[in-house]
Amino acid sequence: MKRIVGCAVFLSILWVGVSHAEMRIWTSKKGDTIEATYVRIFAGGKVVLKTSDGRELKIPIDGLSAKDQDYLASLIPPQIKISVDVDTDIDTEQSTDWYVRKRETSKCKVTLKKANKEPCNRTFSAHVFVFALQERGDDRWLISLAKEKVSFAGSSDTVTIIAPSAEVQYESAEYQSARGFRYDGYLVVVLDEAEEVLAMDSNRNMYKKNWSKIKGAKKGVQFDRDFDQLSKKRSSSF
Repeated sequence: MKRIVGCAVFLSILWVGVSHAEMRIWTSKKGDTIEATYVRIFAGGKVVLKTSDGRELKIPIDGLSAKDQDYLASLIPPQIKISVDVDTDIDTEQSTDWYVRKRETSKCKVTLKKANKEPCNRTFSAHVFVFALQERGDDRWLISLAKEKVSFAGSSDTVTIIAPSAEVQYESAEYQSARGFRYDGYLVVVLDEAEEVLAMDSNRNMYKKNWSKIKGAKKGVQFDRDFDQLSKKRSSSF
């Protein structure tokens, strides 16, 4: 049996300032110059610059020199749309009138798409976590993990990440509750160079809320219901 789970989320970032923006000389394609700092991107493909006397100017980005456009591309973070497809195959390994054992194989494919038109030449890190829920309890296990550096530089506005496939097994018998593990969900997080979250998506809010406890976790780690890491860790198949 096969089931497909798909989810997409769009995170719009209103970028109102950049901590490392600096007073600099900006040059137009015509050669005109002005000393100002970058403030934000304005609707209609314009950039807002602030002069030393406090004036804010709205200037078309495509009217700036190539050097200044490259500088903006190093400042402006992308608006990222996250799409996730989870393909889960369920195979029955053993089945009788009173007993059944099944194995789930989950494959998580993540697509990151830059939704804004402004160029971006920065590099980010994308993290994909896949979890299983342990039967007879509320503990969850990190069964697959992918971490990759991603960039939208050049003409590419889409990045695809595929987490390693993960297998879990569960069984049930007459007069007994089920034992083993079942696929439970995913968490996708994109971070900038300062480890700040640019985009996040999950099929469960609990994973989003507990990002601070999940980040840095290794494959095989066990979490309790409060997402505190337990000492137990599995290195073998689930």
